[in-house]
Amino acid sequence: MSKRNLVCPGCQSRPNKIRLSPAGPQYGCGRCGKWFGPGGSQTKEEPSSNPSSGQPEGEQGKPSEDSSGFTKVSIALGLKSRTLLEAVDELVPKALHGTKAFLKSAETAKALKANLGYGAVEFRHGLAFLHHRSEEFAESRASLGISRDGLDPGVHIQQRIFVVALFLKPSRDPGFDIPLWARRKLCNERTTYRLRTATDLAVVLGILQST
Repeated sequence: MSKRNLVCPGCQSRPNKIRLSPAGPQYGCGRCGKWFGPGGSQTKEEPSSNPSSGQPEGEQGKPSEDSSGFTKVSIALGLKSRTLLEAVDELVPKALHGTKAFLKSAETAKALKANLGYGAVEFRHGLAFLHHRSEEFAESRASLGISRDGLDPGVHIQQRIFVVALFLKPSRDPGFDIPLWARRKLCNERTTYRLRTATDLAVVLGILQST
């Protein structure tokens, strides 16, 4: 099954989520909740990253890969912000949409912006990774923002930021602040350029599925 013809094996809808697993890319259906591989075969949900969830001895305490991905709801195509600091206010509500923590989006954005100078941001060739942990989060959430003209990073680096990936995680989650799948998928200039010039959300999802 080609990437262009990918459909959910359960309800025949087009996938609107993507994640990387050790076995390769998996696509998710926001309509029925199923995850499946490139060939259309359904896959199981990834195990919890909680060390007490019955992982084999020797694996407990090992940071696990965050499998949460980007959806149409969590992607902001055409950020209105002019600076990376302002973009936080747009992306936090996107990430927390549909959760109880959404009501505290303003507080979360304020806390994240206060930590941007203390390791809460990582820059990579026109890309910025933002991350924040809080006890308010019941689960890991993510959002993606795209600026065609570029954002002022607010620091002394010689580049503008065109793609911003935000990751919010529970305080006690043992996983990495920036998921490994996100680093693999986004850390190259070609992907950044393709996302920057994407015309709509369907194109963005197609780019994420093909990387």
